[in-house]
Amino acid sequence: MLGQLVAAQFSLEAVIAELASGGASAALADSQAQLMALSALQRQVGTAQPMALAALWAEVSAVVAQTNAIAQEGRLAAARAETERAEGASLTTLAAAARTQVAATMQGMADFDGELEFSSPDDEEAYRKREAERRAYIEAELAKGTPQGDLNASAGALGQMADAKAHGAGDSPEFRQRWNELVTTTERLRAEVVRNGGSTTEFDDRLRADLRRILKAKGLTDAQIDAQFAAHPDPLEAAKAFVAGDDVSTLGRAVEGTAKRLVTHSPEIVADSGASPAISEEDALAEFRAAGITTAEQTPDAEFAHGIAEAHAKPASRSVSV
Repeated sequence: MLGQLVAAQFSLEAVIAELASGGASAALADSQAQLMALSALQRQVGTAQPMALAALWAEVSAVVAQTNAIAQEGRLAAARAETERAEGASLTTLAAAARTQVAATMQGMADFDGELEFSSPDDEEAYRKREAERRAYIEAELAKGTPQGDLNASAGALGQMADAKAHGAGDSPEFRQRWNELVTTTERLRAEVVRNGGSTTEFDDRLRADLRRILKAKGLTDAQIDAQFAAHPDPLEAAKAFVAGDDVSTLGRAVEGTAKRLVTHSPEIVADSGASPAISEEDALAEFRAAGITTAEQTPDAEFAHGIAEAHAKPASRSVSV
């Protein structure tokens, strides 16, 4: 009997040592209380007369079984606590990496000022206003000292780099390297936030709204922008496609280039110069279609519709109205 009690005691003490590192206080308290009961029974068995030991047998068996059960629960609690500590450390580490990368990105944006191109002083003024807004937003989010705040700040930095790309930056190896580093820390942090049950709603909404502002500033219509978000519902993927020159930026350049040629060679303009048109309306529409842009049939009384819902309804065409 005494041997059974001693073995149960050793097992329980080992569990208590595991729980003592923290994170499972309830299981630790239960184990310590059981250890006290076990020690009291050991003393009782050790001093009992031979005739009394038979009466204690059932009690000893019950206490040993209870001790083993508590020890097992303690081991599980200790394992859960260790997992939670590891996950917390991982989230903290990734948040710190993202925070450092955001700060480095925003500090280094001045390196690309020489690559920026603006269509007018108003265009540059609007760009600088967006930049100032992002810097204020990033500072406020970093000041929260939370993983979600660091993730939201990453959205602001991604938006700033995408805006710089829209205005001529992005061809240098330095730009691409910094963009890739920012995307990497952001993706890792966002995945860990989700894995820990956190929300990425503000990050997604912020980045999506920022991309829309950038594309609107480049002259794209809501329908054209919505079609691209339908192709890339994840705003981070949409930002990556834009900076890589896929879809959204390609569409924007096609719209601007074809529209410029259409205006330059319109019949009204060439009539004054006496020259013949260099591009017809049919040719212009053909260019739009070649760029992946199709015209939508509209009747006089039809309500013009655009938006992600409409784009999702026709995913194969990815067409927009011009």
